[in-house]
Amino acid sequence: MICKKCGCHNNEDCSTCWFCDAILIAKGLVFLLIMMICPLSAHAYTDTQAIKSIIGEAEGESFSGKLAVAEAIRHRGNLHGVYGLHAKRVIHVLYSAKTYAECKKAWLESLHTNTTHGATGWGNASDLVLFHKDAWFNRAVITAHIGNQWFYKIGGK
Repeated sequence: MICKKCGCHNNEDCSTCWFCDAILIAKGLVFLLIMMICPLSAHAYTDTQAIKSIIGEAEGESFSGKLAVAEAIRHRGNLHGVYGLHAKRVIHVLYSAKTYAECKKAWLESLHTNTTHGATGWGNASDLVLFHKDAWFNRAVITAHIGNQWFYKIGGK
């Protein structure tokens, strides 16, 4: 008989076909390898980059403001358009160890909070005036106002 799964002529019952078993094991090993190389929690940035971005974006904010920026970074999943990472204060390490520790704490806590209600972007009042001039911001929904920052996400409720 011909195996219905692989087409070999070894068995009439695929449950005992060694070739099908080998294929199944190989698929499982490939899956495990992919999961080890690319974990589900992988983002397009490191924790250190995220923390430095929080410093650059919210150094002068209260802890709740730093936490809110951390949440928005997590929600967006990347650092595209996050200029704080490239701020002179961040590049030249012109911030204190206390600031770094507070931003690190905000980053870690943001795993378990959602004070921005899913926001993926933020800006102060001046930024929002500029954003309103761009067509993409017409789809934005303001989700929170924390400290000096307004938080938004594109589309949705």
